Amino acid sequence: MDGCRKMELAFSPKVAGNAPAWLLLGICGAGMRSFAQHLTAVGIPVIGSDHDRAGLQRFSHTAPPNITLLDWTVLQRGLTPQISTAVHSVAVDAANPELAALRRRGLRVLSLPQALAEQFSGTPQICVAGTHGKSTTTGMLWWILHHSGHPVARYVGAEFQSGDSLPAYQPILRPFHAAVLEACEYRDSFLSLQPAECVLTGIEDDHFDWFTEPSAAARSFGRFLGSISAGGSLVYSADCEASRRLAADFVGGPMISWSASGRVADWTLVSRPCRSGGAVAAGLLQPSGGGSPIELQLRVPGEHNLKNAAAAVLAAQQRGIDPRQSAEILGTFPGMRRRFEHRGTWRGVELIDDYAHHPTAVAVTLRTVRQVYPGRRILVVFEPHQLSRTRRMLPEFASALELADEVLVVPVLAARETAPEAVRLELSRELVQRICRTGGCAKLVGDLDQVPGKLEDAVHSGDILVTMGAGRTNLIHDEIHRKIHRDSAA
Repeated sequence: MDGCRKMELAFSPKVAGNAPAWLLLGICGAGMRSFAQHLTAVGIPVIGSDHDRAGLQRFSHTAPPNITLLDWTVLQRGLTPQISTAVHSVAVDAANPELAALRRRGLRVLSLPQALAEQFSGTPQICVAGTHGKSTTTGMLWWILHHSGHPVARYVGAEFQSGDSLPAYQPILRPFHAAVLEACEYRDSFLSLQPAECVLTGIEDDHFDWFTEPSAAARSFGRFLGSISAGGSLVYSADCEASRRLAADFVGGPMISWSASGRVADWTLVSRPCRSGGAVAAGLLQPSGGGSPIELQLRVPGEHNLKNAAAAVLAAQQRGIDPRQSAEILGTFPGMRRRFEHRGTWRGVELIDDYAHHPTAVAVTLRTVRQVYPGRRILVVFEPHQLSRTRRMLPEFASALELADEVLVVPVLAARETAPEAVRLELSRELVQRICRTGGCAKLVGDLDQVPGKLEDAVHSGDILVTMGAGRTNLIHDEIHRKIHRDSAA
């Protein structure tokens, strides 16, 4: 592969004088890249590979020098560098033939949750779980702890947006003071962890390819909360009914609740208009027992981010950090990539990229766009993520997307599922029809690659273009920026 740092070394699971590398399969995924950062920070060499050749090519331009990228075809030829352990996503079945081949050649093969559990075994784990807001809340909590002088490790399923205040992930020595970990519920991944404390952002139906029964997700979350170590705290949203039920059965240590909707809770969050000075989200976090409120002013927009911030502040308080100090630190938080990420301006059009792939997240993001850009026309490019999620939540997706002025829908990204292209296209067509039947404006685009051309005529100066989905819609911005450079060169 052009541009990638290839290796074709003879296989040896043990290397004299040097630590053997860990092979990360699926290095292009944000979660795997985060784990790669952790491994290199503790001195473990990392070799990354991926079936996504285009993604591996893009990553090769930005990957730090201590991460070597290996073309997948090298593995297929049976040639590997000096590796001791291979790590794979939970989306890859443990019986996968390629994984079996690695085992036959003497490698330890771990799923990502198993690898996380091993790396942070014996370390106080501050885990952030929930259907929405995990990555941002985890990032906020780590940001607070890091900037208050706590030497903590991290695992976040997203990357920080760039900015002058973004610190590099510095080398850290074991034992860690603590680890801030995003705890994913898919395939019960979080049950591999050993939480000392937990933040629960809320629970909604999702991951229908794993949680096939209505109560299955709540049961898994209940088992996860039951694994919190004795005396460990639980910070949770009182606005979520499922979270309240689980909190009622919690037998660990302190429980700290907060509410943004006026429910009875330990803390109340009230959003308010921003003061001058650049904050794009502002609010007050008021203790129910009296006392001065905590003022939150964030650089990231939306009431949902105020909720994430409240959770992070209260979790940091359990580590002895004054909430006012935490709130001040969060004033510099740059946000996470693909979470309302501003990607620039094109022909007078503001470009926003967002990871929203659940109806609740889609609606929240579009309401935030309306607040940040009042009176502007909103055009959305949406790639539905997973067949099971799209089928089960078609009405909810249609209702959420109606908040935009126009929607371009591309075929469903099957992700961990498989289906013929015609099936994926037909399901997206049904979503378009539902949006249009209730008065919305939506169009079907047959392929993601066709979108940049469609946008030539679809957008106008003053519009807001929002790309949405957990798949590849962010690549549209890369093509737009290439076009900008071509136009400027001409």
